[in-house]
Order: sequence, then C-alpha cells, then structure tokens
Amino acid sequence: MRLAFTICTLLMGALLSACQTTGTTSATISTGATTRAEIIGADTTKPTTETIEYISGDPEFYRDVLAGKLFDTLILTGKLHLPAGEGPFPVVVWQHGSGKPNTKGLARWRSELRTNLHAKGIGLFIADSYTQRKLQSTSRDQTRLSGTARVMDAYGALEALSNHPRVDGNRIGISGNSWGGIVSLNTTHEPWAEAIVSNGVRFAAHAPFFPLCGTKIDSYQPTGAPVLMLLGEADDWTRYEPCIAKAKRLEAAGVKVETVVYPGAHHNFISTHPVKFKPKVWQFNDCKQRIHTVDGEVVFPDANLHSKGMTFAQFLKGYIKHGCGKRGAHSGRNDHAAEDSMKRVVEFFVRSLKTRTS
Repeated sequence: MRLAFTICTLLMGALLSACQTTGTTSATISTGATTRAEIIGADTTKPTTETIEYISGDPEFYRDVLAGKLFDTLILTGKLHLPAGEGPFPVVVWQHGSGKPNTKGLARWRSELRTNLHAKGIGLFIADSYTQRKLQSTSRDQTRLSGTARVMDAYGALEALSNHPRVDGNRIGISGNSWGGIVSLNTTHEPWAEAIVSNGVRFAAHAPFFPLCGTKIDSYQPTGAPVLMLLGEADDWTRYEPCIAKAKRLEAAGVKVETVVYPGAHHNFISTHPVKFKPKVWQFNDCKQRIHTVDGEVVFPDANLHSKGMTFAQFLKGYIKHGCGKRGAHSGRNDHAAEDSMKRVVEFFVRSLKTRTS
C-alpha cells in the first residue's frame, strides 16, 4: 500500500472520533492516493487505474449522523480510472445499485462510460459498498444495508478523491444506477453533506439513473449542484412518475434539473441483459410518499410508521407488513435508452465539471 495522506482527523470529523478498524483500535488510514513526488516519476502518458481506500460507517438513519453518533470505521475500496496526464482532473463517482459493483450486465456500459469520459479529460471512480461488508446483493433483501450508509459511503469517496493530487476536488460529480441513483439524489441535500463531510467539498453534479424517488426531504436545502435524471417509462421496479414530482420539488428549491424519460425502457436499461421478469426482487412502488424529517427520522404516514427507536431493517419490514412492498419487477436493456443516456450523461458532466468552482 502506498501511504500518502493521513486523513483520520480530516474525514467525517463529525462522525468518527478516531480512525478505527474495529472497536476502538486506533489506526492510520491512507486514501491509497499517490504523492506528487510519485507522480513525477510515474508514467502518466497513458490512462491509469489504482485502488483508492475511503472511510465510511454503518448508520441506521440520518438521525445518527445529525446527532454526531460515533461509528466503528469501515474502510472501503474503489477503482480510480484517470485519463493520461498529470491533471488535476474532474472525476465522476459511480455508485452501484443493489447488485454487486462488478455485475456483468453493466460492465460494458461502464467501460464505455470510462472511455467516453476519458476522451473529455474526465476520470471515473467505481465505488464499492459491498465487498468489505461481505455483501453480494441486496435486491432480494433490502434490509441488509441502510440508505444512510450508502450516502455516507459516497461522501467518504468524495473526501478521499478530493485529497488525490491528480483529482480536482472542486470538480467531482456523482452518478449511479438504481440504489446508486438514490445516493446520487440524496447527496444534493446540504444539511446531510455538512454533517458528514469535514473538509467542505461537495459533489459538483448529480446524474441518477432510474432511482427510487418516493421519499420527500422536509426543509430541503440544495447544495446548488445541477441534476440530470435518466428514467424508464416502463420501469416497474422504480417508477418514473415520483421522480418527475421530485424534480419539480428540486426546481422549486432552486436546483437546475433535467429529466429524460425513455419510452418503453425498463429498469437497468443500460444493461446488456435482455428484459426479464425477476420474481424475487423487492419493489416499493405502491408505498406512498415517505418523509425524511429535519431530525433525520423517516415517517410513513399511510402506515402510521415512524423510524424513531427502530433499526433500518425494522422500519423496512414495516413497509412490507403494511402491504406496499412487493416482490417482482422487470429489468433489462433498451438500446435507444442505453445509447442516448450515454451521450447525455457525458455531455452533462462535461458542462457541469469543466468550469472550476472556488
């Protein structure tokens, strides 16, 4: 491991009192990034790939984050792909969905995304929320990892990348599919960013692919970064209509939002797999609007369900008991949607990340 930055006192200062691997064991943690001296001697005349470590934790809800609860430190890793040159480069963080990060059906599209971003002088970071947690998938059991933990993962990656000498910390965007799309949306809320990120960096652009949009954030305060939502009209796993409503709420709060709905496209329309019905996956389309309260709890009025005192798993099981959580949804490729969304997302990040911010 190449030690470059000691970020124990920098990353997520509001959440982690010390760098810990387990319990209260103290450790010094590296981002895995190279130092400037190492870069001078490295071959940057061609694209490079390296493993980056970043810090996260396992909160149940945002209440834990906002209250400053301490978590055992979890060290995650991801792959940073940078174009040729010394940089610093803008980078897009890709958050995977409920499947594992290296899902074969999405590998080709992500490879094409990396190539297309590199051609524009932009890097790609493939985050991984599952391997270190020994998870393969959560599509059949969404209780295994909370959405708050996924957002915390994303901010950990953001801080680690912002410390990398070949990355421009002011020009880091975020994208992702399904659960990764939810993460892309939820990282637009300033109070959550302020509670987790200690060095002041923010994502400069957000491009969620077919996220679940049924949750409203009370007293929403945008970071100010633009949003591009790419949705499937035939998606019965995460319906597009709530995302249109969410886009209107974001616009009312001053966010620049663009939404694209692809006719006939199902969930995971960027996959290479043909459309197939998956009978065992969970979908929550019939669950009416949930509300993230200002104190970090979640309220589901229709079921008289409140997250106070609950774990994430207990709360989600309340959905299912209410009857709005169901099994079964379609997933698979739509050629037009896959090709057009590639062009749009690359153009979006070129527009949004090329201009430096102070």
